Amino acid sequence: RNNIHLYQPFDYNIADPTSVAAKFDFVWGASTYNVAAWRQGNPNIFLTYYFPFNRDYGTFSDNTAVHSLAWWQANHPDWVLYQCDKKTPAYYNNGNSVPLDFSNTAVISWQVQTYAVPASTSGYDSIGADNADLGNWSGACGIYRNGSWVQLYTGQMEDDPAWQNNVVFWLSQMQQALHGLKHPLAFTPNSSFADVPVTST
Repeated sequence: RNNIHLYQPFDYNIADPTSVAAKFDFVWGASTYNVAAWRQGNPNIFLTYYFPFNRDYGTFSDNTAVHSLAWWQANHPDWVLYQCDKKTPAYYNNGNSVPLDFSNTAVISWQVQTYAVPASTSGYDSIGADNADLGNWSGACGIYRNGSWVQLYTGQMEDDPAWQNNVVFWLSQMQQALHGLKHPLAFTPNSSFADVPVTST
């Protein structure tokens, strides 16, 4: 009525998606184990696979299988994003999921292969990347490249043009990669401008 549509953010508390699927047009963050049930209840529903845009989120089917900081430091030390003290990872919201240098195209390729490719062959319509904000909320500052510190950002939450530009870069690169898959995916990121002027990017 009045062309108002309903969407469901996440579905981990829905015991039987099939029985309610007809009520929704869109699920942002549909669980891998619920895709078939949503489709059974509503063949036209739009399903999005969730992952945070710059943090380790485990594997495609098990987001609890995140790697430790020690693992990342041993295997991809130049991918870990730190705060300006040069030792504290720029964890988001006091979490413990390792933050990654999203400006690194190797990281983007890893995200595409780890999350997007299996999503595209598992019945999803889109990728929903979370927290792709223009505010540098975690105080991210830099990385270690070949053992040497490289400062990427000021660490300021709302006055960090390099951060803002790299978020836009990541969004554009991810969208291009998703559209180029054998089974193309749409892109529905969750983003916030906060107090950052749109013209600054």
